[in-house]
Amino acid sequence: MKSFSSLVGCLVLALGVTACWVPALPDDTIFSCDTNDDCAATGVVCAPRPDQRGYCCAPTAEECNGADDNCNGVRDDLDDVKCYTGPEGTEGVGNCRAGKNACGTRGELTCAGLVLPTPEVCNGQDDDCDGQVDEDFDLLSDNNNCGACGTACNPTRDMCVEGQCVLRKELDCADGRDNDKDGYADCEDSDCDNQTCGEGRLCLSRVCGEGVCTDGLDNDGDGETDCADSDCDKKACGIGTGCTCTGTVAKEVDCSDGLDNDKDGNADCKDSDCTACGTGCVCTGGIAVELVCGDGLDNDKDGKKDCEDSDCTNKECGANASCVCVGGVKVEKACSDGADNDGDGLIDCKDSDCVASGCGTGCSCAGGTSSETACADGNDNDRDTLIDCKDTDCENKSCNTAGGCTCKSGNKTETTCNDNKDNDGDGKSDCADSDCDTKTCASGKTCKSGTCS
Repeated sequence: MKSFSSLVGCLVLALGVTACWVPALPDDTIFSCDTNDDCAATGVVCAPRPDQRGYCCAPTAEECNGADDNCNGVRDDLDDVKCYTGPEGTEGVGNCRAGKNACGTRGELTCAGLVLPTPEVCNGQDDDCDGQVDEDFDLLSDNNNCGACGTACNPTRDMCVEGQCVLRKELDCADGRDNDKDGYADCEDSDCDNQTCGEGRLCLSRVCGEGVCTDGLDNDGDGETDCADSDCDKKACGIGTGCTCTGTVAKEVDCSDGLDNDKDGNADCKDSDCTACGTGCVCTGGIAVELVCGDGLDNDKDGKKDCEDSDCTNKECGANASCVCVGGVKVEKACSDGADNDGDGLIDCKDSDCVASGCGTGCSCAGGTSSETACADGNDNDRDTLIDCKDTDCENKSCNTAGGCTCKSGNKTETTCNDNKDNDGDGKSDCADSDCDTKTCASGKTCKSGTCS
């Protein structure tokens, strides 16, 4: 094929040489080229062709016409312009995406790559591009999508409950239908046990019985109301837990709230149903009596607490009888435990209450201090670390329960010298003990130098 440049060259030669011949060219002749320079006309470029030399081409705007209008070697490649025809606000939401202008197979203008909203399906995607995923599907109850999309329950056996496929159960116990197809309807089905079977009614022992025992109504139509209906046994018969049906009678069970819970005209301890009126309180003779006298509480709600309440007279106000209520006040009774049992800030013998009771075996309280009184038991009774005669409290006191021994200057001293006994435990008896010198050892005799003479 003749090139465009060769044709021009031959035309030039024809002006001076009569032998140059240029054949006529049809209108659709393509002039081959390798570069734009091979195409002499202004604005004409060398358009590429696959597996061939290029051709001279005058570029125009690309159209959907099956031609390479812009002379880039590709037909119908429109400019990179975004297009979107979906509803406003859906572009770029969920699966929806804009496309690009493109030519169809029949030369029509199309939008390639465009993704528009579609009806929502259960697939974990936002198909309808409203910003929500699978919103039309309840994964907690959808039998076809139970717990997750595509997880289907057996339609004849199971149902989706809280996202789990479980055996079908009767869910409506008052519609007269066998909803789970097991041959039993409503209360006859064990699935309905203790479930509502109508206004104020409950499934009990396979029948629809009284479910509300506080409204004064015969809800199950058996002629009996509230506690008088055996269905109400052991159920609440008032607001809260202050009344319970016992047998077919309403019984007061909260005896400290000031209310006549069983509506018999008597509240709390005035009601014979009441025995206990709360922690630390007991009903006696129709009145509340303080039972715990050391907890700092007005248990019987009479405005007085612990020993201030006459109910507490001679009752313990502390653990292990360490404190007793006397005359409306707390009195310390345990005077050797190192504790302020009556809460007056004074401990043991420092508390005047302890003068009468003492500070334990072999110990007495005097002048606000403890004093050793048993000086022959080998014990530190007043807890001052000194035992028996070593304790100054024992001076001139007996150091032997059988007698014959007296504490002197911190030591045991033999005082009976005629009983043939070692009373002070030093291994010597009577005149053999130097403690007996000059002391009477027998009628008319005195110990001298270890002998009785």
